[in-house]
Amino acid sequence: MGVDSSVNKSQPRKQISEIEAYLETTLRPVVPRKVFIEDLRHRLDEIQPEPASAVSIMQLTVAVLAVGVGGMLLFFSLVRIMVSIIRTIRDRGAIQ
Repeated sequence: MGVDSSVNKSQPRKQISEIEAYLETTLRPVVPRKVFIEDLRHRLDEIQPEPASAVSIMQLTVAVLAVGVGGMLLFFSLVRIMVSIIRTIRDRGAIQ
């Protein structure tokens, strides 16, 4: 059975079916050699996947920066609270 090279736009499904039928009769499945399969299995067994919890350098950098900025904000807030408390106590006359 030959494949007609002219394109009939009214029957594209029929043509596709004919092409598929032709390919099924002319092509045979490839059977891989046993040595190839064994070598492939051996190479796949050697591959060690990355841990699922691996953190990228970018994520680590952002986390360190966020902790640093947060720590600085906390430190300055505590210093400001302490200065405010000292000024309040001094204004009331308890500290000279």
